[in-house]
Amino acid sequence: MLPLFTWTPDSNHALFITVNRDHTELALNMWTPQSGELRTLIKETDPHWINEDRYVAPVFLGNGQQFLWLSERDGFMHLYLYSSQGELIRQVTRGDWMIDSTAWNLLVPARPVQANPAGTEVYFVATRNGPLERQIYRADLAGGQLEQLSQGHGFHGLALSADGQYLVDQFSNVAAPPVTQILRGDGSSGQILARAAGPSVALPNLTREFVTLKAHDGVDLYAQLVKPANFDPSRRYPVVVHWYGGPGLQMVSDRYGSTNIFNIIERDVLYTQAGFLVWRLDNRGSFGRGHAFETPVAGQLGPAALDDQLAGVEYLRTLPYVDAAHIGTDGKSFGGYMTLYALIHAPDVFHCGVAGAAPTNWSYYDTIYTERYMRTPQANPAGYAATDLIAAAGQIRARPLLIHGLADRNVHLQNTVNFIQALEAADKLFDFIPLPNLDHSFKGDGLVAALSASTDYFVHCLGSAN
Repeated sequence: MLPLFTWTPDSNHALFITVNRDHTELALNMWTPQSGELRTLIKETDPHWINEDRYVAPVFLGNGQQFLWLSERDGFMHLYLYSSQGELIRQVTRGDWMIDSTAWNLLVPARPVQANPAGTEVYFVATRNGPLERQIYRADLAGGQLEQLSQGHGFHGLALSADGQYLVDQFSNVAAPPVTQILRGDGSSGQILARAAGPSVALPNLTREFVTLKAHDGVDLYAQLVKPANFDPSRRYPVVVHWYGGPGLQMVSDRYGSTNIFNIIERDVLYTQAGFLVWRLDNRGSFGRGHAFETPVAGQLGPAALDDQLAGVEYLRTLPYVDAAHIGTDGKSFGGYMTLYALIHAPDVFHCGVAGAAPTNWSYYDTIYTERYMRTPQANPAGYAATDLIAAAGQIRARPLLIHGLADRNVHLQNTVNFIQALEAADKLFDFIPLPNLDHSFKGDGLVAALSASTDYFVHCLGSAN
């Protein structure tokens, strides 16, 4: 993300961004200290919201008379060439794919686009081969040619050397832990620097299958089905749908330990050993498909996401080895919200669910995140009312398992406590696992307790393969 201030190459001007409270306008501003002049170079607008955390500092080229700017204005994060005075020269990249500008996916944080010293070529990672992958590309600024430099399916990240002659490529896929290697500027292979070790203990040889299916409106959705090492297609397996479902994250990708803040590898091993299939699907609102794929959730977090997830369950029901009468859900953070939302709004589909650190009323959550997608409660009272899980707690038919860190500073404990209070008032049964001294991240003994309790819970409510 663009820092508070950054300087132009001649150090005569400072650049900074401003964002309005509705997250619908972002401005790149230039301030001249000598004269005090302040003016806007670029203004981005969006009727839904702007992902300001994905915008980064301009990349100045050559003598500083031009710069590159990333924007989602056409629905996908693409590269635009500007004069130093903020005049658009041309759009450099285009298409139904995106340049990945998330800092946590990069070897060089907040520098998703890197130029050679001459300012003639730029390098970035993008989804041009499909959203399940990230490949390294080089764009020629003069002619506009785009060339893929990385080899091998999976996720690649890059760092360009100061002289533009070499790249560091760090890549992995679902079957291979990360490898860090040197590439020459033309993409030819160089030296391997490191290979990450796999797990320190032998794990079952799970099968991870990628699936493409249609949403109810015909849009392609990407999913992953995880099968146990001893999978028997003649049996019928209950399913745990493990989801996040909210903006900013991608659960389904060809990457080792993808989105590992949710302990995907550990969950998959435990759940498949207990006799379940594990299913993940990236619904509308998820990251990795461009801004246009995200915006259906604007104003009301829940309905569009659940509708896509229900399309995924309909696909699962066509598989002869799926026990459609025993499907549960597991999610943490926004995924915990999705679990409770689904148990309330699709009780005939999902028979039980684990909700970890779940927001239960969006007016409790932080303003930057919530107002980006929901506006303020005053501006969108209907949206907040429709997504208030506490008010709807009496409608739940399942017996949920609630898990929350008692020191959570992100999704405050109030969310779960007030939901429990509403369940008790409605005479609804539930299970609760408090995690003393843990924040929003489950780790150590608390993680063991959470995953063990979740596995036992699903064994009790879903049974096992038959």
